[in-house]
Amino acid sequence: MLSSQALVIKIKCTICSAENEICIDRVELESEPSGVVRIPIEHFIPQPHLLVIDIDAHGTIRGAYIIKDYPLLEGVLMGEILDTIGISNLSKLLAWLLVYDEVDLYGRNPDVTKLISTFLSHVFGNARKISLGKEKARVRLDVSNIPEPEFSLSVINRRLQSAVKNIKSSSSLIAFLKNEFERYVTYINVFEEALKSTKRRLTMDDFIRISEGKLQRDEIKLILAVLKARGIDVSRKVEIPEFKIAELF
Repeated sequence: MLSSQALVIKIKCTICSAENEICIDRVELESEPSGVVRIPIEHFIPQPHLLVIDIDAHGTIRGAYIIKDYPLLEGVLMGEILDTIGISNLSKLLAWLLVYDEVDLYGRNPDVTKLISTFLSHVFGNARKISLGKEKARVRLDVSNIPEPEFSLSVINRRLQSAVKNIKSSSSLIAFLKNEFERYVTYINVFEEALKSTKRRLTMDDFIRISEGKLQRDEIKLILAVLKARGIDVSRKVEIPEFKIAELF
């Protein structure tokens, strides 16, 4: 029996015609900072693919898209990575890979370090260089003790938790995260160029327009915080009356 606080959403996949009934806690929807919950749904026929849906606090589907044709990876065991370093450390690693282009990973267990490096290489592709060696890297990170970035990890934590909760296979989980983080890397570069080229202070509406509506507000805030961590003078170029400055950074 469904709770009165539960919201049921029905959706049909355009790839395999599978019909899914998703039960979401209304409290979870209402407490979502962005006002929109992103849920990946994993299907396996005719080949593995993901149906990703965005649902707002009213239960309206705000967006849906398919992730498909991704490689079926062998040897990248997400369960082992999560059991070894946990979601918190993995979120921090993903955050630092948004900040730095060239990273060297190390740890007590070389096999675990190699496994994590392989995972991150699949997520970020050519956008980031990983395990370069301490001589070439801009930053070195101990995979068992990742420092906390000076910005909120809320968006990254929610994306990672949603992926782990709803996706069973490592290949599909990596494909979902790759789709998310490639988009972030793209708009890190786009926003950086916009901030450097503008002579006025940019608003949230400006960033929504620049991102062509492909980013939620909290994702925009994350990217601006990453740019600040990368040394960009964001506070001088941004005017966002909808949010407190302390909330942004």
